[in-house]
Formats: sequence, structure tokens, C-alpha cells
Amino acid sequence: MKRIIKPLFAIALFMLSNTIFSQDIETGLKYLDLNLNHKAAYYFSDLASKNPTNGKAFYYAGQAYFILGKNDSANYFYTKGVEADKNLAYNYIGVGKMLLQKGNVGDAFTNFEQAMKISKKDPIVYTLIGEAYYLGKEKNYTKALEYLNKAKDLDYKNIDMLLTMGDMYMDQNNGGEALRYYGRATDFKNNCLKAWVKVGVVNTKANLYRDALAAFNNAKNIDSNYIPLYRELGELQYLAGKYDEACKAYAKYLAMGEYDVKDVTRYAYALYLNKDYKTALNYINKVLATQPDDPTMLRLSSYCMYETNDYKNGLVKIDKFFKIIDQTKIISSDYEYYAKLLNKDGQDSLAVINYLKAISMDNSKCELYETIAKIYDNKKRYIDAGDNYDKLVKCSKNPSAQDYYMVGKSYFFGAVKIDSTKRNMYYYKADSAFMKVAELSPTSHIGNIFRARVCSRIDPDSKLGLAKPHYEAVIKLLESNPDKYKKELIEAYTYLGIYYYLQDDKDKSKENMEKVKALDPNDPNANNILKLLSNPAQKKGVKKTK
Repeated sequence: MKRIIKPLFAIALFMLSNTIFSQDIETGLKYLDLNLNHKAAYYFSDLASKNPTNGKAFYYAGQAYFILGKNDSANYFYTKGVEADKNLAYNYIGVGKMLLQKGNVGDAFTNFEQAMKISKKDPIVYTLIGEAYYLGKEKNYTKALEYLNKAKDLDYKNIDMLLTMGDMYMDQNNGGEALRYYGRATDFKNNCLKAWVKVGVVNTKANLYRDALAAFNNAKNIDSNYIPLYRELGELQYLAGKYDEACKAYAKYLAMGEYDVKDVTRYAYALYLNKDYKTALNYINKVLATQPDDPTMLRLSSYCMYETNDYKNGLVKIDKFFKIIDQTKIISSDYEYYAKLLNKDGQDSLAVINYLKAISMDNSKCELYETIAKIYDNKKRYIDAGDNYDKLVKCSKNPSAQDYYMVGKSYFFGAVKIDSTKRNMYYYKADSAFMKVAELSPTSHIGNIFRARVCSRIDPDSKLGLAKPHYEAVIKLLESNPDKYKKELIEAYTYLGIYYYLQDDKDKSKENMEKVKALDPNDPNANNILKLLSNPAQKKGVKKTK
């Protein structure tokens, strides 16, 4: 009896240990499936050290390290896996895959041959060999497809084969074929989370927002805690410009999963675009704490510091950014934010230079001409301001009356300060601008009254009457509301009164001056002209009282 019990006990113990080990493998595979690759690498490394004869632990440790880009570690575990279990095909494929990474095609094939001898009917073996070929140093899609088709011949419903086939086509930017195979995976296994997420990724790349969102929602309905889903959902919402939704998805991904600098960068950009600058800075600073020379994070930190009014530190960050960035990777907004920070620091001349650089890189940034013009306005360099307002008008698709007004106003005030030989040139430019104001805002008096004022400067003696039609237009627009526009009406009637006086049209001169007096009985111009009109013996010359 004892002879029977002992073997049965040994068999039971062996089966129990295999069951426990299988459960241990499944735990690690869940880490891999959830993209918890560091955790998976540590887990399988530890499992392999505790189970030195089980090749699967070594193989999956190698897989985790390969995903992390640590090829030396991956090769170590694949090689150790071959030593641990010479009858397990997968580690031979792993070794072959690492040889392909070095371009050693011949030795790689030798290892693949050995794997196929061990497991001739295993579709996973052919799937892994196919994957190794398209992931190699010299991508060989023909070979990859050859082995993937062999896997398909063995089991056309195999999910790993279908997903890998889709991945291979995605690697070739063939979204249509990729979607076909990912779709088949969902047909054969409707609750396949990885397949639904990949369907969403393909549709994201194709800018098919609704289809992508539907695929991601299918995955969410199967398992709302599936970590990889939220990174891809964040990417979709980011590209769709739904930054609030993108931030929510990225936040969930970072809270649940492993992430790298690229993930943090994307989240930080989404936060920035969602105007959550302080939270963005928190994540940016986490990266800069370990990678102080990361140009992307330096760029974004300077942007966010400007938006949070931390101008001094923003300048420090962007100065460092410009010192280390590859010049070919500078973008228009870099110069724009540099200009904004310089302007806030009182370095307005340098700010203008960088605003112009930003425009030269992206000529759609017309609004920056207005910013430059305002800098010149503040320095009372009105002609320079006018030139930039004029550029704003010329590059805008639909310039407004206000845009033209700023052109005219700047040239009008700037002309006074320049050499008299050039003065009228800027008055004419101002007149053209105010003419557009009058056209675009026909119910407003602003365009006409400024045209009248410009013409009064061009024709200071009113001999030509250049301002006359414009003041008449002002009167027509404002005479029904004299209380509100008393000052403007007095200006218009006064001009006409003087003009008609000089034309020796006493009746019209008197008519206009009496209108001035009705608005302001003490107006000196009106009283002076009316006095002259009542005394014909007096000389006709008259000057407008300012």
C-alpha cells in the first residue's frame, strides 16, 4: 500500500506545482497584456530565477525586455530559456529574433528551423517567426507574410495570428488590411479587448472619429479597467481637439498604467491646450527633474510659465530650449512665445524680431502683426505701427472696419511727426484706410469724420474743399441726434461755415454757423464768422479758432 501511495502523492504534488506555475505565468501575461512591461519583466525574471528549468518564464521575461527596448537583457533570457528547456520552441524564436535585430539572417533561420522541428503544428510558432521578420533590422515583409500564412493555414481563427497580421500591415501603413485582420479577430472573439483597441487605433489614424470611438467604447464595455484603452482614447480625443476628454483619458491611463516620456508629453500638451497650465507644469516638472535637457518639456514649460505669468522663469526655460534644440525642429510658436516673454520683460525690440520670425515660419499668424503694431504704438512710433496694421489687413481674409481704422489712425498721427515732404503720402494712406472704414460701417460716422480730418490736413486752407463731402456725410448720419454728437456736429458745421465763407457764399456760411451757435452759443468760430458776415466792409480772411 505504501508503494502505491507514494507515487500517487508524487504525481499529485507534480500536478499541483504545474497548476500553480501555470497560474503564475497567467499573472505575468496579464501584465504584458496591460502594457505593464516593467512589472512583467521584473515578475518573469523573478519567476525564472525561482524556476530555472521552466523555459516559459525565461521566454516571457525576454519578451518583456524586448518590448522595453532592452535587447541585451531580452537576448540573455531567450538564451537561458533554450538552456532551461530545449524542447520549448519559443525561446529559439526569441534568439532568432535578436539575431535579426543585428542583421544576422542565416543564424536566425537556423534557430527558426529548430523551433519548427519542435512544434510543427503550432500556429503560434509560425506567428512569432513572421513577427520576427517584420520587426528585424532589415524588415522582410515577404518572409513575414509567408510564415503568418502558414499559421493561418493551421488555424485561420487563431487570434494571435490575426492580431500579428494586422500589426504587420500597420507597420506598412496599410490601414485597410490591418483593419480587415483586426476585424476578423473581433468576429471570432467578440470580447477580444486588444483587437477592439487596435480597430480604434486604425480608425484614429484614418481620422474616422466616430468609428474609432465606437471601437474604444466596445472595449470599455468589455472591461472598463483595460489600461491600454485609455492611452489610445486620449490620443483620439487629442487629435479631435476634444482636450477636456483627452485629459480625462490620459489621467486615467497614467494613474493605472506604466508610462514613458512620450505619454507624459502628450498628456501635458493636452493639459496645455485645455488651458490647465498649472497641472501641465506639474507633469512637465516631473520629467525635467530626471531629464533636465528634454527640449520638448523645456518648450512646453516656457509656454505654460508665460500663461501663468511666471515670465522670468519662462525666459530661462526658453533660452535653454533654444540653446539645445535642433534648429530644424523649431516651430513658429517657439518664436511667438519667446517674443511674448521678451515683451513682458521689457525687451520689446527683441520681441518684435521674434514675432517676425514666427510669422515667417507660419504666414497664417496674421494676428501677430497687430501685436507688433501695439508695441510700436506704445513707443509712439506710429508709422511703424501703421505699417504693421496694414500688413494685418493685407494678410487677413476678412479684415474688419476696426482693422482699417487702426491703419488710418496710426498713419494720421504718425504723419504729423515726419518730414513735410513725406507727410502727405501717409495722409493719403490714412485716407484710403478710413474710406474702407466708411464702406464697411456705413451707419457709423467714424470713417467719414476721419477722412474729413485727413483731408483738412492735406488742404489746410480749405481752398479745395477736400473735406467737404465727408463732413456733409457726417452731418447726414448724426444730425438726428445732436445731444449725443454735439462735438462732432460742431466740427462739421464749423468746417462748412468757414469753407462757404471763403467761397463768398454768405448765406450757406451763415446757415452753418448758426447751427454751430444753436449747439454752443459761445463757440468762438461761429461768433467770429457771423460777426464778419454782419460787417461786409471787413476783410474776408479768417482762421479757425482751435
